Amino acid sequence: KPCKFKVHQAPGTSRSPEEYSKSELDESLDVFSMGHVLYGIITGRKHFQKAQALGNSAMTVKQRVINGDTPLMADVHFEEKADLDLVKLMYRAYETDPEKRISALELVNELELLWNDYILANGTGDSGIHVDG
Repeated sequence: KPCKFKVHQAPGTSRSPEEYSKSELDESLDVFSMGHVLYGIITGRKHFQKAQALGNSAMTVKQRVINGDTPLMADVHFEEKADLDLVKLMYRAYETDPEKRISALELVNELELLWNDYILANGTGDSGIHVDG
């Protein structure tokens, strides 16, 4: 069932593309937001932080989101395969089309797999994290 909550004309820089249109909202907007969280975890900074530091307004960021642009990753150095896998997952959450975007359940399952792989690779045993779908 679509979400009935609407925020009209809010210019924020953390919105999903469908929030800027007249589309019905569902869990996929939360998945897009999780892309922002993953970006922060991976880079240690806020999404579009560099764009805003260069003087780009919230409206410019809004247009970038609508156009399907994602925050820059060019200056991020990856030391482990898990880092790259997390980036790939972030981009799946940042999919502009909500119909093509990874679902919340898929995202949780993928994060669980990455976490368990990380735990096993580092010899610390079972993570204890298990998600039932």
